Amino acid sequence: MFLDQASLGDDLLPLARALTAQRPMPGHPPHVVVVARRGTAFDRLRARLIGCVWMVVPVDRERLLGFLARRGLHPTARSRR
Repeated sequence: MFLDQASLGDDLLPLARALTAQRPMPGHPPHVVVVARRGTAFDRLRARLIGCVWMVVPVDRERLLGFLARRGLHPTARSRR
């Protein structure tokens, strides 16, 4: 699940916290990513502490593919173009 920092503003971390609380175990779905153009080191730390991954926009393709692969999610050959 991708959450946009700019769109969610102050609702971002409470929503991310609620979503990650749905996990049966750490590392299991839902997988939550915060996407942001900016953010302080404290913002990134808070997201990480509640179990989210922080990715800067534009999202680096290799980092995204690595994120998906670590979770057993593999894009189709068509989406790799």
